[in-house]
This record gives sequence, structure tokens and C-alpha cells, in this order.
Amino acid sequence: VGEVLASHRAYYQLRVCQEAVWEAYRIFLDRIPGTTEYQRWVHACQRESLCIADIARNFSDSEEHLDLIRRVKTTDGDCACAAQRARKAHSRARASLKSLQSEKKSFLNWTHQRASAG
Repeated sequence: VGEVLASHRAYYQLRVCQEAVWEAYRIFLDRIPGTTEYQRWVHACQRESLCIADIARNFSDSEEHLDLIRRVKTTDGDCACAAQRARKAHSRARASLKSLQSEKKSFLNWTHQRASAG
């Protein structure tokens, strides 16, 4: 039973890290990551126990993200458009976080039920 639980926890952590990193690229950098950079971030998330706030901070403080903001802020109209995109991105991030939290709760309940039954 212990091996199964450990396997499920590892798989869950992998999936949460994959989703968090993918969303960070979409929201902060507005692009799809390359395979190597994506795998590097997922690995860091898994091995270094990065939390969602750490990932967000790293991506939002990146030079690529700051350059993207600077490019968008060239005129007042662009600023309004950028603010609107940021609000939409924030809303998507909040929805993704709620979904991940719900999945985590379901997984923990399932794991607890399995442990109690075994």
C-alpha cells in the first residue's frame, strides 16, 4: 500500500507541476515553451518543491516578461489593452488554481479512503 500511495503522490505532483508551468508560460510569457525549458521548469518544480507563488514570482520577474510588458506599454491604448489581457490572464490563473486545489482535495480524500480500507 505504501508504494502505491507514494506512486500516486509522485504522479499527482508531476501533473500539478506540469499544469502550473504550462500556465505560467501562457500567462506571463504569452507563448508555448520549448521542450527543454519546459522540462527544466517541471523538474525544478518537482525536485525543489517550488510552490505556485515561487513559480509566479520567477516568471513575472523574468526579463522576458518585463520586456513583454514594456513592448505592450508603448501607448495609452496599448496600456488599456494590456491591462485587460492581464485581468483575463489573472482570471484564468485563478480558475486553474481552484481546479488544482479541487483535484488535490479529491486526491487526498481518495488516498485517505484507500489507506483506511487497506
